Amino acid sequence: MSYYNRLHPWCVIRCLPKAQTLIVARFRKRGDADNYLNTLRRLMPNGRFELMFDPETEPTAWVADPASRTYSGDIPPAASNYDRL
Repeated sequence: MSYYNRLHPWCVIRCLPKAQTLIVARFRKRGDADNYLNTLRRLMPNGRFELMFDPETEPTAWVADPASRTYSGDIPPAASNYDRL
């Protein structure tokens, strides 16, 4: 995830056929996103646009493989239950 996306969590998305979406613009403030959304709806009345909050947080979950005693992730766990196996 880019730094820009973390700083701009409010998204104006366009709803497309077959349950697809397209991010049209990203904003830091909800008020700016609302104003842009209203402008788009006036200019393109047949288009479907929605406002969405998308924080895009990085997954930090650990996946442990007891067979190989390895972990996947960024930071090793403080204590392992697999050491007692």
